[in-house]
Amino acid sequence: MRYFGLDVHKSYCEGAELLPDNTIRRFRFPNEKKEWKRFAKELDGNCKVALEATGNVSMIYDILAGHGARVVVVNPIRTRAIAEARIKTDKVDAEILVRLLAADFVCACWVASKEERELRTLLHHRAALKKQIVGVKNRIHAVLARQLSPYR
Repeated sequence: MRYFGLDVHKSYCEGAELLPDNTIRRFRFPNEKKEWKRFAKELDGNCKVALEATGNVSMIYDILAGHGARVVVVNPIRTRAIAEARIKTDKVDAEILVRLLAADFVCACWVASKEERELRTLLHHRAALKKQIVGVKNRIHAVLARQLSPYR
């Protein structure tokens, strides 16, 4: 089994792979879709990847899982070892993630199916649009009320 720990940021990803001799191979690549696909090509069903839950974790999850890797989305609040580390760098975070993964000490998050995530996105978008509609109506009513115009 190959183990990877990934510390994902807005513009890059810091990674660590636990090698069979218990050493760490570090790597880094830009946080771009084509780079994620390139990284995923190295993976297979014999790979386990840990990454913290972030805003773009769904896209990353789909890319990595699509290449057969077993992806574990880690709850960052419950991963206390990283939060309490004395030396807090991206490299250290990735290394701690991969070591916790190999020892089976990560607190995994449930990941919804792709279809459910898409439905949730649509629902959130619809709710936001509805909120905007109500706001516009309220502003129109306020303008009309200031002009003493009936608006009902």
